[in-house]
Amino acid sequence: MKNILIPTDFSINAQKAIDYAILLFKKEECTFHILHAYQMAPSAPGGKLDSENQLNQIVKKLKVEKENPKHNFKNIMITDTPLSAINVSIKNNDVDYVFMGTKGAKGLQGIFMGSTTVNVIKNIDTCPIVSVPEKSKYGVPDEIIFTNDFKNPFKKVEIIPLITLAELCKSTLTVVYIKIGKELSNEQKSNKKLLANNLKKVKHQFLEVVMD
Repeated sequence: MKNILIPTDFSINAQKAIDYAILLFKKEECTFHILHAYQMAPSAPGGKLDSENQLNQIVKKLKVEKENPKHNFKNIMITDTPLSAINVSIKNNDVDYVFMGTKGAKGLQGIFMGSTTVNVIKNIDTCPIVSVPEKSKYGVPDEIIFTNDFKNPFKKVEIIPLITLAELCKSTLTVVYIKIGKELSNEQKSNKKLLANNLKKVKHQFLEVVMD
């Protein structure tokens, strides 16, 4: 049984992340925890009760429209910042993945100015974060790109979430190394060999991109 955490601010982007997570794990036994971090804002319309009602409606709708005997849906509402609420929810629910919506390429400036998704990616390293762009098309990926400079040795436990996704989607895992001038050091070669050994269970390939 996997536990998937999906924060929502009731936006279209958040719903996109919910729908995509459900699609990817459609054949897996999962509990989807739909989280809303409520922050009191005197000038904002509605209040905590309105947010609770919206969250309940989302979960109720998912149970009807996304009916699957392998899937359970639960709602979580925490009065705190999104980052703190997500961190607490990961620990309390033994979360395997966090899915979050983003605004996509057109919103890069806004994203790097402090979006919730990027803030979570920067500050939470206890759980894999999957960001779902606003313009992404539904579908199971044929290929997963994993950029790597081979400067750090990856323990198998660290890449299990990546391997799991590749197995789940029957995707080819392409490890991309961007070469800028120098050849790989002995340490990098050793780390690359270790990574290849840890990826034996999945279809994978290594790709070197030379930059002038």
